[in-house]
Amino acid sequence: MDKKRIIELLDQLSPILAGKEESIGKELTEKLQSALLVAKEEVASKEGVALANSLSGFVQMISKASLPGANLRFTDQERPVWEEFKALTEQARADGQRGFQLFH
Repeated sequence: MDKKRIIELLDQLSPILAGKEESIGKELTEKLQSALLVAKEEVASKEGVALANSLSGFVQMISKASLPGANLRFTDQERPVWEEFKALTEQARADGQRGFQLFH
């Protein structure tokens, strides 16, 4: 997993999420920002499957806030940052699962 790129994407997501407070509310914005900070800390401290699983939790939280009926929406300019982050996380998790299966 390209930790440097993950951190760059998280750094880009931070102001995007902060700018959503009006549409998603202060409480959810704070929750997502807190989860983002935890994700950044975990990128620095975890490796492999543990990191992929941790980042997957962050992806699930953002995805849930983006479901129909929820208010989180990404603009056309913001969406590529989110989509790249999500794709890197999903790829890392899939790679980890494949590696795990090879050893069992």
